[in-house]
Amino acid sequence: MGLFFASVASAAASFSGDGFETTNFGGTDTAQGIAIRSGGKIVVAGSTTAGAGAFDFAVARFTRSGNLDDSFAENGRTTTGFYGRSDQAFDVAIQPNGRIVVVGTTNAAGKRGFALARYRRSGALDDWFSRNGKASPDFARVAYGVGIQENGRIVVAGVTKDDFALARFKRNGDLDDSFSGNGKTTLDFGRDDGATRVRRRDFDSANDVAIQPNGRIVVAGTTHAYGRDYIALARYRRNGRLDRSFAGDGKRIVKFHGGATAEGVAIQENGRTVTAGALSPGFAVARLKEDGGLDPSFGREIYGAGRMGAGVGDYPAASDLAIQRNGRIVIVGRTDERSPWRPNDFALVRLKRNGQLDDSFSGNGTQATAFGPGSEVAYDVAFQSRSKFIVAGVISPGDLTDPAQDFLVARYRNDGQLDD
Repeated sequence: MGLFFASVASAAASFSGDGFETTNFGGTDTAQGIAIRSGGKIVVAGSTTAGAGAFDFAVARFTRSGNLDDSFAENGRTTTGFYGRSDQAFDVAIQPNGRIVVVGTTNAAGKRGFALARYRRSGALDDWFSRNGKASPDFARVAYGVGIQENGRIVVAGVTKDDFALARFKRNGDLDDSFSGNGKTTLDFGRDDGATRVRRRDFDSANDVAIQPNGRIVVAGTTHAYGRDYIALARYRRNGRLDRSFAGDGKRIVKFHGGATAEGVAIQENGRTVTAGALSPGFAVARLKEDGGLDPSFGREIYGAGRMGAGVGDYPAASDLAIQRNGRIVIVGRTDERSPWRPNDFALVRLKRNGQLDDSFSGNGTQATAFGPGSEVAYDVAFQSRSKFIVAGVISPGDLTDPAQDFLVARYRNDGQLDD
């Protein structure tokens, strides 16, 4: 733990003494993904430069109360290198048997590709997975999101040079050839949202993936054309083919005035898809019906049916979201809240089912949290219980010339305040 900035009081703890915990792997450390084990233990994955300046996967596990779990690996932390000097993890998921899957990218001989690692409950690499605990198929460039189907198979979404990339792996780490014929598929968003045909798009990136209860796969990301970003979503059947019952051809583009991205996606209990990302400026949130149409019961008229914008401070941007059991939506990211140097703070927004700001959360539906004099960014969120949720990200020192940063994990209560 570090010193707490004056905007949040420190008190007797229910989570790590003051509501948050910082963790240093010995380099520049970035926490990108979070998953909660049964029993409430917290697994956080990201990257560190502790290995002689090279990036490696970094994984930490915390007890339910926010302390490093010393029954996991070495003092609650472990790092994993692949074959290059740039191995970065972006997401984590837990299989039904409790094993931990971390996905990202590795750079070997100047070529970037998907990278997966699987760990046993103890924190040791699972050598039954791809024979050494690591898989790096010759496919795509970066894996940004991972989801687990009910049979334990692993679905990974990311980006090739300029298209969506999706792959499914068997439980032993091999590509699943019952998915799209060879375990992998790509998608180019070469068409607008039905109104206008456009040229091939400059760049498409799949940034997150969610599995529906019926096993269908929803992928969310961004398509970029003519200097502007649009939210892009696709839905696949279990066999890896586009689900044409979704938006007519399996793909949907959602526009916001000024442009928007999708960084996270989640499924509400009624099968509706919610995605969140960055608006220009602000949080961009959209909800789609089961058939892929924008949901007119969600959002505000000024943004159009099914769309909502929200903000916390100056220049906010969303990184991910999670859905409460009551259908309310918690979105996390960053905001440039303070001046004159404008370091980032954690930014949180909670929306009601209808997309309106929830004023039972921190008084007005938004919350900015500063943990120190430096900069903090929230990258992922997960619910630990019905009334408490965990946010993972990074914290940097007050000296803005110092590139060092650490993992930061915080727990919030249902009212939007830190659980201190």
